[in-house]
Amino acid sequence: MTEQQRVAAKRTLVLVEMTGSFDVVTTVKSGGVAAQADAVKLGIARALIEFNPELRKTLKAEGLLTRDSRMKERKKYGRRALAHGSSSARDSEQCAVHSDSTLALNTDH
Repeated sequence: MTEQQRVAAKRTLVLVEMTGSFDVVTTVKSGGVAAQADAVKLGIARALIEFNPELRKTLKAEGLLTRDSRMKERKKYGRRALAHGSSSARDSEQCAVHSDSTLALNTDH
């Protein structure tokens, strides 16, 4: 963890002026270092709200209670096109809508 990420994780305590009031010991698994720092920041913010519910408004205004909902996309087995560097299902040979074949559209209404 870089010093900048360590400072970002402590930002919650600095904001509510409780830096010397708590000892924080965390164990974070999985994800990248930046995501782990954000997880620690969110965990500290949630713990502070349990300690003092009046801090919620301050923490919410600073965006410290917002979870990043992005997740790693799951592995899709049996998709040869994706395994070879193509970026979407459209690149797959099986997708007839986006292939070179022409589609007959019914324009009689």
